[in-house]
Amino acid sequence: MPAVHPEFRCVVVSPLGKLLDCKATSVVFPAHDGKVGILYNHIPMFCKLDRGVMKITGVPPDVDTPPQVTSVFIEGGFALLAANVLTIMASDAASLDDDNTEEMHLSKRPKAGKSAAVAR
Repeated sequence: MPAVHPEFRCVVVSPLGKLLDCKATSVVFPAHDGKVGILYNHIPMFCKLDRGVMKITGVPPDVDTPPQVTSVFIEGGFALLAANVLTIMASDAASLDDDNTEEMHLSKRPKAGKSAAVAR
């Protein structure tokens, strides 16, 4: 019988839009009072985020393949976890993984003097 990886949904949004929407087996993010680790069926929570690196461990495609870990730098905001959906509402966020461009669609930063609505 193949191993089953309990998974939950992870969504990262910033003022510029949705940056990431994926299935994960674990997430670690910087909260205002230290790092928080999330696994499947974690108790619901709401917390303030700090500046730092968030690590998202994806669901492996099969038993023999290691899971992919995605790193995202977040600049404060809030985290909401309920019903196995983790939503990170970041003040600003950027991918630290150059090879994840297909899975992580980061919005382009607006040029100086233009609002985020104009830059889209």
